[in-house]
Amino acid sequence: MNVLRLLNEPTAAAVAYGLDQNAEGVVAIYDLGGGTFDISILRLTAGVFEVLATGGDTALGGDDFDHAIAGWIIEQAGLSSDLDPATQRALLQTACAAKEALTDADVVSVSHGTWQGELSRAGFEAMIEPMVARSLKACRRAVRDSGIELEEVSAVVMVGGSTRVPRVREAVGALFGRTPLTSIDPDQVVAIGAAIQADTLAGNRREGGELLLLDVIPLSLGLETMGGLMEKVIPRNTTIPVARAQEFTTYKDGQSAMMIHVLQGERELISDCRSLARFELRGIPAMVAGAAKIRVTFQVDADGLLSVAARELGSGVEASIQVKPSYGLTDGEIARMLKDSFEHAGSDKQARQLREHQVDGERLLEAVQGALDADGERLLSSDERVAIEFQMQELRDLLAGTDGAAIEQQTKRLSQVTDAFAARRLDSTVKAALAGRNLNEIEE
Repeated sequence: MNVLRLLNEPTAAAVAYGLDQNAEGVVAIYDLGGGTFDISILRLTAGVFEVLATGGDTALGGDDFDHAIAGWIIEQAGLSSDLDPATQRALLQTACAAKEALTDADVVSVSHGTWQGELSRAGFEAMIEPMVARSLKACRRAVRDSGIELEEVSAVVMVGGSTRVPRVREAVGALFGRTPLTSIDPDQVVAIGAAIQADTLAGNRREGGELLLLDVIPLSLGLETMGGLMEKVIPRNTTIPVARAQEFTTYKDGQSAMMIHVLQGERELISDCRSLARFELRGIPAMVAGAAKIRVTFQVDADGLLSVAARELGSGVEASIQVKPSYGLTDGEIARMLKDSFEHAGSDKQARQLREHQVDGERLLEAVQGALDADGERLLSSDERVAIEFQMQELRDLLAGTDGAAIEQQTKRLSQVTDAFAARRLDSTVKAALAGRNLNEIEE
């Protein structure tokens, strides 16, 4: 099978409505299925489909409506909530039939076993109101992420069988201030959009010109830095295709290789992100720590394929890898990762600050120890060395704890205590370099 393009469901729905109705402006794709809810905000302009933001709720769908009605039946009929699987199945089928009937009727008759009753549309709407409100909350978040206002949304496309519920359409229309588009069967709109895109990719032209689809990255892409931190290179909701580059450097003197760990996610620590790939850049020329310049380039093509390349700018040595970030990743996992990032934003920020202070402290300790081993006896008095080593031990003790502010202060204190030592080492190096040379040789 020759796969021409991978197309997510909300984007396919936008393709269907955009071409059939020549829509332009900002469009919201409200996709409420049986078990999940997705919302996408797209900008449509002259055949260009740009996904501005995506969001949703993986624990929300029409099945929840069925369970709400089933719970009502259990309560009205005085049934036990501890039902066998067969009875539960029959009860949910009855609930689903009542839900579907209320799409057109104001009141429906409901029966289960020997019990009979009536359920009004108003009663059903009261049951599902909290669930509808959850979907609207996700919509507001997606609009905020897209950097627009609700008033800028010019059309709302309804996708998924559960959008046939009148209350859902009414609530969505009220939120966005316009009647949702429902002219295409919500169960077929995704397939129609995918077929239109496939027809275009196969080389068949349509009225209005060719279609250009600009999708977005659902989760940030980045790499691991010292301290187990996630450094984001391409943030989520960035339109693809895209290429971004950042420069990094070595941590230790004489470092000749660097491990590139590619990650996906929104959290600050790599332990909370998804590992995509690892590769090693070898052949870095021996230099002092921080002198090498390694440019890491992330490039995502229109199909979502990620290429990561690392290049040492001085020598030209290079290594690269390709990976599909979305492989094995469901919409539910994406939503869970986003939810976790929101819930842990405060603690993640504190954890990142602590790790950064620890890395700074460890780097300074290593540098000072190296200087002491090389020139301590020659350039320091015994009292000066004792004072420096005392401050070093204080920092080591703090690094074993979790007080980031104290680590930061002690790192500064150790740096101040060693300033005079660093100046002497510099003077000594300069004198050694100039020894035996006259002014004319230096000027030449």
